Amino acid sequence: MVLFHTLFAPLGAFTMLASVDAFPGFPRLKQLMKIEALNPADLGNIGTDNGEDSFELLGDLVNLSFANLTQVGRDITELLMKYGAPESDVAYSDIPPLNSAACAEDTCCVWKYIADEMTEVFRGESGRCTKWARMAVRLGFHDAGAWSRATAYQGGGADGSICLTDEYTLPQNAGLEDMCTQMRAWYDEWHNQKGFDISMADLIRYVLPATYTYTFYPLVPYKPGETQIIL
Repeated sequence: MVLFHTLFAPLGAFTMLASVDAFPGFPRLKQLMKIEALNPADLGNIGTDNGEDSFELLGDLVNLSFANLTQVGRDITELLMKYGAPESDVAYSDIPPLNSAACAEDTCCVWKYIADEMTEVFRGESGRCTKWARMAVRLGFHDAGAWSRATAYQGGGADGSICLTDEYTLPQNAGLEDMCTQMRAWYDEWHNQKGFDISMADLIRYVLPATYTYTFYPLVPYKPGETQIIL
């Protein structure tokens, strides 16, 4: 499978926080300085607030041997254990026609076409991110935010439920209603009408890197396959 690599934003956020002193006129300088004061260990790249990073496997990776994992499983294991490479300079090229047999054989092929459609919404005339791009980033975090290791066996978190159910109407998700309407439209188009095997969970996850395609953040691989909520 050829992986379609996109650009990921959070890796660049720490660079911004670490260099706020260079921009004294920045309107949110005080807020960023407060965050910096509360998280000195994180911003110094030496670990969490307790001074140690967590190298812990999650989900079925805990019980499966490395030899029995798929390549995607091995990649994720290496990243979680911090001996994998999170960046890549591999690019997706020579994309087959959308409805061709070659595209059907490549799991990631359809996602390039979805990315092109998303770009029309997320990129403004000036080349900068639109309000939709900003809402999309927030949506991804809100969909995943309910997950906990303690209740992981129950499911939930990063499962698309925020848009497939009425979760988006909860007070803590206020302001995401229009974004979920757009996500539902994309899901209906690509899953229901065009018949591609994609999930709302994958669509929401894909939004996070796709919104930053035109910014200068490190390239990271996108690996579809999120488990979607069962309604």
